[in-house]
Amino acid sequence: MNTRVIKACVLRGQWEEALWLGEGLAATTDTSGSFGTLIMETEQRGMLPTELSLTHRLSAAARCGDFAPELADVLELSPSLRAEAEHSSSGVPPTTPAALLAALGPRIGLEVVSRPTGRLLPYQRELLLLREVLAKAKPGSPARVARVLDAAAEASFSWAKFAGGSKAAALLAAMRGGPPTDTSRSASEPSAGVLEIGTYIGNSALRLAITLPGVRVTTIELDPVLVAIARSLIAFAGLTGFVSVLTGHSKLLLPRLQAHLAATQGYKRRPCFSAVFMDRWGTQYDEDFALIQEHGLLQEDGGVLVADNVLTTAAASFLWRVAAPGSGSSEAFASQIASVTEVADRSKEDWVSVSVSLPNSRSATIAPQPDALARLQAESEKLREIVTSGGSSGDHPDFVPRARATLVHAGIFPMSYEEDTWTEPQASDDQQEDGGEAVVHMGQQPGRQQQQEKEKEEEKQDVEKEEEDVIGY
Repeated sequence: MNTRVIKACVLRGQWEEALWLGEGLAATTDTSGSFGTLIMETEQRGMLPTELSLTHRLSAAARCGDFAPELADVLELSPSLRAEAEHSSSGVPPTTPAALLAALGPRIGLEVVSRPTGRLLPYQRELLLLREVLAKAKPGSPARVARVLDAAAEASFSWAKFAGGSKAAALLAAMRGGPPTDTSRSASEPSAGVLEIGTYIGNSALRLAITLPGVRVTTIELDPVLVAIARSLIAFAGLTGFVSVLTGHSKLLLPRLQAHLAATQGYKRRPCFSAVFMDRWGTQYDEDFALIQEHGLLQEDGGVLVADNVLTTAAASFLWRVAAPGSGSSEAFASQIASVTEVADRSKEDWVSVSVSLPNSRSATIAPQPDALARLQAESEKLREIVTSGGSSGDHPDFVPRARATLVHAGIFPMSYEEDTWTEPQASDDQQEDGGEAVVHMGQQPGRQQQQEKEKEEEKQDVEKEEEDVIGY
């Protein structure tokens, strides 16, 4: 109950009431809900003492065994790492990765702490990934950190839910084809670089910063514990000056993001992002996309919009708005879908959508979505509620085939698909060496549209051949 009331207070601008309600809130109660919302408010308003107080309550809960105990030190470091990220945009050098390792590394134990039931403590898995990085990667080397994360996911952390392998290849190829830059602050729409919605432990933000040197990455995550882990990972890699990890729910934070960036990074006008990467549950993309459009967060002409998990979590409504033939989306975006595999299990297929905004993309009219897609959206949302409430592990093998069939029938599918058949995309030797078979070529039209263009070209060639035959006769 408190979570909804606190969020309602924040939406109405009643932040003092929200903080008052949070005083009696147990640190183990809905950490990614109420505590995330309260810490977001303190970060956005520059209320460092209150932010520290909330963080101390979380770290105390960890020390008492409600979370993995080693998380206490990670949480204690989080506010200072955030402050360093903001100051580094003004030329203040961040803490060196070696200093972070000296402060944090020895405190993360080697044992796996579990409850009497045998189940791992909350966030124990994510802490294990951070421990793996601290033990095996080189401080200040983002590339080595990325390799350690991939190796961990492939070797023993099969539950790791971050973009690696072919997913990372698709994401990074799309970003290389876009125009992300933060040097045009005098333009009518100054660019703030890249926005990621859904940080998790910071893996994708890390890879974006590696791929786009000098481009600022802003990433948002509701869960303050995951925020703390991500900030430690980014700092260890030496990227504090290029990656900002902010706490907050996208519904609450996206409307305030431009003002925050203008205040902390010195933009003369409200900036937009040249690229946005959405990495949440697919049914949530529709709401995020609406806020992105409403507040002009994505560059209107040539902005790159990438969405992960659009098959496995069935982002039906979102895909209809950006990538479906016949929906009117082609007036707003040039889109393509890539078939990829999970880094921890290459037998599992997923899709990544890549869209490039066209002029007047914010004012394009989209037709109502078909009933079949609406039903798929509703089914996926029910599945999300089951998974997030702890009622399921999220592995529902019967759901993905149904989602695939519904999307393909609506004309939404990767370049490697045909209407009724699908074959596993084959990787070249170079692509296999890079860890994935997904290569995104921007400017191509997706699915059925490309097939129609191919058929038209064949018809044109047939007509030309007939004309040549007539002339030769």
